[in-house]
Amino acid sequence: MNARPSSMIEPVHDAPRFEEVPHDSPHVCTVTVTEDHLSTMVRHVNNVMYLEFFSQLAESHAKAEGYDLVTHARSTGNAWYVLRHEIDYEREALLGDHLLLATWIDSMSRTTCRRDSIIFRRDDQGRMQACARCTSRWIYMNIERGRPTRIPDH
Repeated sequence: MNARPSSMIEPVHDAPRFEEVPHDSPHVCTVTVTEDHLSTMVRHVNNVMYLEFFSQLAESHAKAEGYDLVTHARSTGNAWYVLRHEIDYEREALLGDHLLLATWIDSMSRTTCRRDSIIFRRDDQGRMQACARCTSRWIYMNIERGRPTRIPDH
């Protein structure tokens, strides 16, 4: 059984420029907050959903760059694994909010990369405000050996 929900986010073409994003061309997606995204205790986006949004955003970015993660893993025997997610929650996202999600690769080494992402919502005055920020460290692994391997140059 696949417990992971199907893709909820949609890529944005001709995305607006964000002052808080220190990258010239981040990958940007959008999602509208639904009941399924809310915590049962407090009527805001559940923290687990933020992690799902960040994960889907990374996959969408790879796909937009012509890199299908599943096909790549099957053909090469290598895959990206998460070493660490660090999420800072800054403000609530509520039912019906239209969120913009931005991501970019900050740095790379021989076997790892750092991905930064921000989820934004519009405030009552129409200004974009960060709801959550995520820094993720990913490692490129040989699946069979369970060991890091050099990231290809392409």
